[in-house]
Amino acid sequence: MRKIFFVVLCLCVWDTAVYAAPESECGDDNPNGCSEDNYCTVAGGADPKPYCQDCGMLKGEGNDHYAWPYSEKGGGLKEGTAVCYQDCNDTYSGYFPAPVEHGTWEAIDNRAYYSNKCQYKLQCDDPTDQCKGFHADYDTNPTGMCKSNQRLVFEGEGSCKKLLETYDPADGKWDKWGLVACDCEGVHFEPYGGDKIVCDQPLGECVPNTAWCAGRLGNCAGGTIGGKAYWIPDSRGWDYSDCRCTTTDAVVENGTGRKTCGWSEGEKDSTVWSSDCVVEVTECNGGHCVQGADRSKCVPAPFGYYAADNNLACQACPDAGTTTQIEGAASAGECGMVRGVGGTRFCDDEGCFYLPGTGFIQKAN
Repeated sequence: MRKIFFVVLCLCVWDTAVYAAPESECGDDNPNGCSEDNYCTVAGGADPKPYCQDCGMLKGEGNDHYAWPYSEKGGGLKEGTAVCYQDCNDTYSGYFPAPVEHGTWEAIDNRAYYSNKCQYKLQCDDPTDQCKGFHADYDTNPTGMCKSNQRLVFEGEGSCKKLLETYDPADGKWDKWGLVACDCEGVHFEPYGGDKIVCDQPLGECVPNTAWCAGRLGNCAGGTIGGKAYWIPDSRGWDYSDCRCTTTDAVVENGTGRKTCGWSEGEKDSTVWSSDCVVEVTECNGGHCVQGADRSKCVPAPFGYYAADNNLACQACPDAGTTTQIEGAASAGECGMVRGVGGTRFCDDEGCFYLPGTGFIQKAN
């Protein structure tokens, strides 16, 4: 019985000695005693002893760590002691930020040690170019995105006019430039022209689709411009077919008149009016009037009529049986009676007769 007990006891003691872990695998005397992917640390408790810790114990979601000589980081433990780190430039790791359009992520530090996580900053393309560049925006997307340095915004609440704004990276504010678009019914956008262009976008104004011709055309040689112009959306041009240039110094036979011309081409001072114009009499000289449908000239008043100065119509002699000696009489005083056969004839119940003699009896004034 004693022999059996001694053998069992010896086997137990030997077995314990074989499988017991050493009290220390690393420390000041052996800083590199840990294998790859392990780092030297100190256990807590009343009798702290250095031991090797697997860097994988620090791993968490998006927090992969690897062993690295502590001398790369500097300070603290003796040179050569291994520590754990993240490679912040590893784009294939689970913690590197997702790609962004118009920008790249840059690591603030190349490595993050122990349980620290890598920190990144967003670098957008051409951030100082207010027209073609981009800037980092964390308001729209908390994780970060690159937004264009130019944008279109409505002029105000309920407005249909759009303003161009550009982002100023110096102060982080938006600069307003002017109108570049109009989404309004009954109006359209018209550029100012010239060099008033920002970021390849012409500045302009919102203009009603109907306008007075006088506000858009010119070069009427002292006359007046009448009619209305109409915007044609499909052609992005104006219809000036209703516009007219009228001057009052037109030359007509035996009087004065006005000349009305239609639009031919151009705007403002470059307006060209058609040579196919209509001339219309406005006043006739004394003894002349407008007859029939032809209103382009003044003709002498016919026999039996007279025309006062600056009148358009001829007036018949006022008394029955009176006429004029010539065409082109200028007043009623030139009306009278003609003696003899073929002259003024009077008729009654007995018949008709002519005034005896010859000559002209002028109406008394």
